[in-house]
Order: sequence, then structure tokens, then C-alpha cells
Amino acid sequence: MDLRTFSCSTPTHHPPDKKWINLDTVVENKKKTITSVDFIEEEGAFMAGVVAGLVTTDTSIPGVNRDKVVGAVCGDDDPVIRGFCTVTSKAQSISTRILK
Repeated sequence: MDLRTFSCSTPTHHPPDKKWINLDTVVENKKKTITSVDFIEEEGAFMAGVVAGLVTTDTSIPGVNRDKVVGAVCGDDDPVIRGFCTVTSKAQSISTRILK
């Protein structure tokens, strides 16, 4: 799958073993693999990084590996999306052991 063309509006193409967080819009998803979160733009990227940092450091959550790695798939090139693509550095506010 080409991640640059991945769309939350086509849930049949979602990898079934992955959980997704959709920021800044609401997506209906009967399979419950997408959680939609709406934040003020300035706070959203920081919050996404904090959540990613908290999740990747808690291996008691099913599906979280021990590698402490986070990443972002960004589908557009604009200032708001670029802010969210810095999620890895924001996750390091939780733990400097998180890889970027």
C-alpha cells in the first residue's frame, strides 16, 4: 500500500491489525480501528506526540512493542500537517528514550 494515498475514508484498505488516530476530523468506522480526535491546531501536534509517547512507553497495552518508536504518516504538505509530522520530537517530552 502506498501510504501517501492512504485515506481514512476507505476503511476497507486499513490494515486490520493496526489502530489509527484520526486528528482534526471525524471518521465513522464500524470496525472501531480509527479513533477521531479534534484539537485546536496549536495544541493538536503536541497532544499527538504526548499520546504517542505515553502509549509507546506502556508495554502493558496490547500491541505495543518494546522498541519505543513512534512515527507519523502525513498525507499533505501544508503548515498544519508539517506540525503534526513532528510528533516524534514531541513524544520525546515523555521519554528521551523514544526514537525519532
